[in-house]
Amino acid sequence: MKSSNEKIWMITGLLLLIACSLFGVLAGNSSVGTKDLLSVLLGSTQSDTATSIILFDIRIPRICAAIICGAALALSGLLMQEALSNPLASPSIMGVNNGAGFFVLLSVVIFGHSLPARTLMAFLGAIASAGLVFVMSRLAGSSKNILILSGVAVSALMSAGINFCITVWPDTVYDKTAFQIGSLQGIQAGPLVVTIVVVLITLFFLLMISPKIELFALGDEVAFGVGLPVRTYRFMTIMAAVILAATVVSICGLISFVGLIVPNAIKRIDISSFKSRMILTMIWGSNLLLFGDLFAKNISYPYELPVGMLISLIGAPFFIILLAKRHRG
Repeated sequence: MKSSNEKIWMITGLLLLIACSLFGVLAGNSSVGTKDLLSVLLGSTQSDTATSIILFDIRIPRICAAIICGAALALSGLLMQEALSNPLASPSIMGVNNGAGFFVLLSVVIFGHSLPARTLMAFLGAIASAGLVFVMSRLAGSSKNILILSGVAVSALMSAGINFCITVWPDTVYDKTAFQIGSLQGIQAGPLVVTIVVVLITLFFLLMISPKIELFALGDEVAFGVGLPVRTYRFMTIMAAVILAATVVSICGLISFVGLIVPNAIKRIDISSFKSRMILTMIWGSNLLLFGDLFAKNISYPYELPVGMLISLIGAPFFIILLAKRHRG
């Protein structure tokens, strides 16, 4: 039964992802028709400059970014929830997103628009935020609720740093609203390729250690009793989550709640292994961000809403519902 459920949800998710991707490639608000785009895509006719630019420089990179970033954010949230045994944990709630965003802006101030510096500083900012959250929670008692409150406090601190950078150095970002809320507009090929490589390497590593991560569900004492070095694997799991979130922030800004919504939704499905849960989480994370981006582009044409705004409109009530359920429990 579990295997059947996994296949149904996986096939459904993949079909939906393909359908949304095709719609994003062939349908849009430009004056170029679907027939012309399809002809260029299939190579049946010689492409003109406008059609090629719209297809290969705007739409396809944006769709690829939505797929890879949605998968990375959802997987990052799943890893944090497993490592901390807390369904409320996610990159945005734990301050990781804002920490990476703050350091991205600092890298622009110090190093200019250098892609390696931007990526490295995003990672350092995410690490700094996560470290600060754990230090604060230990000082305050190390409970799960204290950990979440520490994450909220650190997130607010890093958000203040972001606002400071944007106010003092307004040239650090081209569109401060899109960066602060999260947007896939204007994704470039270079940063996107770096993100894809980092996410694939991290995913390969996680697939190798996924049987070990699955043991976290047994509790620390039982997991340690069956031979798992709990602290080592928890550290590796959290670092993988931080890398995924930081890489996404460096190219598309502070998209929140994907890592909270998708893993908690996937947990309601009967799944046989943590590896299957990882794959399903990534598929539906991609679907959430891709569908949200398509909706954001078309809902208020000729204007475009940042996709992070729509995700937050879903995520904030979702977070409140989770808190209410934990309180009743």
